Amino acid sequence: MVRYGKTAAKLVYDGGGHFGNVYQAVDDAAPLRGLPVTLSVWAYATQPNALVLELDIQDGIGSKTVRVPLNTGTWELLTLSHVVSPAATTLIFSINRVAEYTNTEPVIYLDGAMAVAGPMPFAFSPHPQDGLGALTSDGTNVGIGVSNPTNVLTIPQGSATDPIADAWLIHPSDRKHKNLLGPAVTGARLQRMKSLPVYEWKRKPLVSDEEVDRALGKGKATAAEREEMRRRMLAWKSTLPKYTAKRVGIAIDDPDVPQEILAFNADGTPAGIDLAAYIGYLHVALKEAAQRIEALEATLGVSPPLSDGNVGIGTTVGIGTTSP
Repeated sequence: MVRYGKTAAKLVYDGGGHFGNVYQAVDDAAPLRGLPVTLSVWAYATQPNALVLELDIQDGIGSKTVRVPLNTGTWELLTLSHVVSPAATTLIFSINRVAEYTNTEPVIYLDGAMAVAGPMPFAFSPHPQDGLGALTSDGTNVGIGVSNPTNVLTIPQGSATDPIADAWLIHPSDRKHKNLLGPAVTGARLQRMKSLPVYEWKRKPLVSDEEVDRALGKGKATAAEREEMRRRMLAWKSTLPKYTAKRVGIAIDDPDVPQEILAFNADGTPAGIDLAAYIGYLHVALKEAAQRIEALEATLGVSPPLSDGNVGIGTTVGIGTTSP
C-alpha cells in the first residue's frame, strides 16, 4: 500500500459551460500489460453526482472504469479495477466533471489511503498538496476546505479585521500565568554572563524525506536515486548564506549556562534558550554594568559622567592625580 497526504482538488467553471480536468496522474502501462490493476481511493465530494474518478487504460479500444463519488456526508471508498490489455500504452487516473452537471462548483477531497494492487506506482506528485488544501476563488479570497472562501488573500496594513502579525509581544505582568515576586535584585548576573563561554557556530543543512520526494517528483524512485538526490541537495544547501554564515552564541549544554534562561523538555533536559527569559536576564546584567560604570565615574570624579556621553574627544581623565 502506498499512502499519500490528504489532498483537495477544485474544479473551476471556465464560463464556457463546462469544467475541465483538475487532477491527473499518468504512468507507463508497458510493465503492466496483461495484468489486473486496482486503485482504491477514499473520496468526498461536496456536490452529489457531479464528479467522476476515472482509471483510463489507453489501449485504443476504450477500456475504462468509471466511479461516481456521491455526497453522503462521509468519505467513500471507491475502487477502480481493470485488466491492462496487451495494447495499452498509458494509464491515466483523473478527476472530471459529469457532462450533465453545470450547477454549483463541486470540490472533491482525496484521502491518503490510495492502495494500489499490483505494480502500479502512480506518480501522484506534484499535483497533491499536503493537508486539506487552500482553495482560492476568483475574487482572490482564500479558504481551507471550502469551495467559496470569504477571507481575502491579501491583508492590508492596519486592518481591523485581518491584522498582520508584525511583532512578538511578551506580557511579563500577566497575573494569570506569572507569579510576580517583586523587583529584581541585581547581583551576580553580570559576572555569570562574563564568565559564560561564547562559541562560533554554523547551521547544519538537513534534507528531509519530504524534500527528496518533492525533488524527485515521482513515487517509484530507487533507494540509490533517493540517496543521490539527498546528497545533491545537501551539497546545494551547504552553499547557501543561511548555512555558510558564522554565528556566535552560547551553548545550552554548557554547564555554566544559567538555568533560568533555558527551556526544558518534559523529561527535564534542556530544549533551547527561552528568549523572553534570556532578554530579561541580559537586561538585568546590562543594568548591573551601568551601575558599575556610574560607581567608577563617581570614584574618578568625572563630571559630566562618561556614561552621559558628554565627555569630548581629547578630554583628560586621570587616576590619583590632582590635575590630570
